[in-house]
Amino acid sequence: MRCADSTSLTFRRNHHQMSTSSIRHAVAGLIISLALAGCGGGRDLDGVYHGITGSPITITIKGNKATVLVANESKTLDYKVEGNKLTILNPAEGNILLTINDDGTLNSELGVMSKKP
Repeated sequence: MRCADSTSLTFRRNHHQMSTSSIRHAVAGLIISLALAGCGGGRDLDGVYHGITGSPITITIKGNKATVLVANESKTLDYKVEGNKLTILNPAEGNILLTINDDGTLNSELGVMSKKP
């Protein structure tokens, strides 16, 4: 009986260690995911984006807000990033959908927008 008890105790101890290790890995993965999500998926989107020369549209992204300036009208809105898609959330007039290119530019229906210093 003593053998069975020590085997049972060893199994429980190893099972507990595996569970603790799995939980640690899951928590670490969750923290990394949340950090990346909070930072635009790991991309540095903060900056001022201008369209082609003569375009009346400017988008300024700072922190968790995007300010869209069209001609002389400005709106500060929330945005979200999913993969390489940037969505500026505008419930009143409809969302603005942009694609984040590998070089940091944004594709919109009106063409490519570049970040300016």
